[in-house]
Amino acid sequence: MEVGKLRKKISEFESRQIEFRRDFTKMRFFLFKCKKPYEYLSQANVLINDMEKEMKSLLVNNKWYARSNESFHEFASCLGFGHSV
Repeated sequence: MEVGKLRKKISEFESRQIEFRRDFTKMRFFLFKCKKPYEYLSQANVLINDMEKEMKSLLVNNKWYARSNESFHEFASCLGFGHSV
């Protein structure tokens, strides 16, 4: 993967991450009147796992080009990785 393509993929991932975080706060399981919170939590967990897989894939490619991992700081901090990503 070329550096330019990698930067574009990272930028796109960051945009989707910001959008996901915004949408996540509006998910049904946060509502008191939610009838099936665990079902919605499971669906959200699948989405989070997909984003984690994509982030890890980008990290592997990122290391090949010795780019800074700061691009993933915001998402990694949400996952509990902190600064170790």
